[in-house]
Amino acid sequence: MKYVRLFLVTTTLLVTATLLLSCGLRKAPLKVEKAALGTTRNVHICRDFYLAGQPSEADLLEAKNVGIKTVVNLRMPKELTFHEQEVVNKLGMTYHNPGIGAPEMMTDELFDKIRGILNDSENQPILMHCGSANRVGAIWLAYRVLDGGLSYEDALTEAKTVGLRSPAMEEKAKDYIERNK
Repeated sequence: MKYVRLFLVTTTLLVTATLLLSCGLRKAPLKVEKAALGTTRNVHICRDFYLAGQPSEADLLEAKNVGIKTVVNLRMPKELTFHEQEVVNKLGMTYHNPGIGAPEMMTDELFDKIRGILNDSENQPILMHCGSANRVGAIWLAYRVLDGGLSYEDALTEAKTVGLRSPAMEEKAKDYIERNK
């Protein structure tokens, strides 16, 4: 009986510690690191997020093989050279294409929608891409400040590492962040 009680107490402590640790890790700062995904350019990974330029059809199969569940394509449909949604769906992944063609298209509703996708753990791991990762960087900036708890300066450094180059998109993200803190 003594050993059963000891086992139950030990097990309870281990489960509690694991839950507390995992909750703490979820809030821990994420580190953006260079990664590879087939021939896709400008790929970075940050825990459950792959941030990248345009993947090829073969790269989407590679994404599936590394465990990606959801593809978020920020490109406009006219920019694509193949039917990406069809490829992604055939591979059993979920596809979202909110589409950003110009900074003016970066509305609060668009930011909210994409942040909702990124924050839903059922969608993760996620591949978010555009042509070069410039648009990805702008969305990542808002996500990291508002949902990741980073300072604006740290998030901006990450966003630029990921691919943000457009001052106009940076300004749109900054304005959205300021109004949604």
